[in-house]
Amino acid sequence: MAAGDAVDIRRPVAPTLEAAAVTRRVYETRSPAPLFGNLIGTEPGFRLLGAPAGLNGRAAGTYGRLAAHFGLPRDTTPRELLEKLIAALHAEPVAPRIVESGPCTEHVLRGDAVDLERFPVPLLHQQDGGRYRD
Repeated sequence: MAAGDAVDIRRPVAPTLEAAAVTRRVYETRSPAPLFGNLIGTEPGFRLLGAPAGLNGRAAGTYGRLAAHFGLPRDTTPRELLEKLIAALHAEPVAPRIVESGPCTEHVLRGDAVDLERFPVPLLHQQDGGRYRD
């Protein structure tokens, strides 16, 4: 958020269509990505990021948000992004590193405690499949 690429939205927002409408508008206006932190009907702590790969409305660094995904400078051009993607297609895969602990192991649920519906999966449009169901 320090680079101005995201805005923290604390107002209650419904993950059903409302977050998608805001995100669509962000893409259309090249505004900062909305980080929804108060999703109606979900547990505290769950967040939703809209438009993570949207273009920037500022003249310099139009592709900066997308470039950040690849560790490239904010002033990266579309051609440089494409060259990075092509190079990645031909690169050797990165081997996994096995670790004893880490953030991915902090919250482990098993058995009946597993409930995919607790995650704030957004409904993007009326014909969208929506959240996980049995």
